Amino acid sequence: MKISGSLLGSVVALALASSLVACAAPAAEEAASGGQAQSANGSFDAAAVVGTWELSSGSTSATLTVKSASPIVFDLSVLAERTGHTGDLEAVRARIDGGWAKWSDGDDCTIAFRPSGEKLEVEQSGGCMGTFGTGVFASGLYAKKATGFTAASVGKYEATSPAYEGSITIASISPFRFDLDVVKNSNGHTGQLEGAKATVEGGKAIYSDGSCTLSIAPSGADAIAVEQEGECSDFGASVFVAGTYKKAR
Repeated sequence: MKISGSLLGSVVALALASSLVACAAPAAEEAASGGQAQSANGSFDAAAVVGTWELSSGSTSATLTVKSASPIVFDLSVLAERTGHTGDLEAVRARIDGGWAKWSDGDDCTIAFRPSGEKLEVEQSGGCMGTFGTGVFASGLYAKKATGFTAASVGKYEATSPAYEGSITIASISPFRFDLDVVKNSNGHTGQLEGAKATVEGGKAIYSDGSCTLSIAPSGADAIAVEQEGECSDFGASVFVAGTYKKAR
């Protein structure tokens, strides 16, 4: 049987296209799972949850530490303040399902968590008495534990409060030196500090001029939290700078 040139060309083109699709599929799957752990029902930013997260709700104190992103391995320790009951998981592995990292004891106990803004949302379902702990509940919004200042902390941070415009620039970590510039306060006052030196204690930088105290602490990966006690005569009367400052891009 004689096959025309055009028909033969079509067959060859179809075979080549099928081969390219087959080769591209694994590469596409690999790319999809590179930066994020993917699931059929959503995506999960595994790198964003690595670290230590804490819950303090008044009735429950808990710490969840994500040790690795791939696979997701975590520890969980929970204390029921009123009863003294505790629950612990150590080096357990979670799977990704619908945008959540989930661990299950294979029975009726499930611990699930996912990023929620700057927090970690944790949900517990089931009794969990046999494998986790009796009378303890891990559900809640966990805040990331400050790990102290590092070289990456150096830089300019801008106030997020609508009450004033200002910035804090961390010039160095050891010794801890910073500049403070408040250009617009709710009462119209301004204040500046240049080359101020602070003492680092317990992961916080503490500055005092005798009349007031400023406390500066890391808050997540790209922010600092500032607390102020008293009016600081060194940088301006009636100037208050407490709040969250985001690192300038």
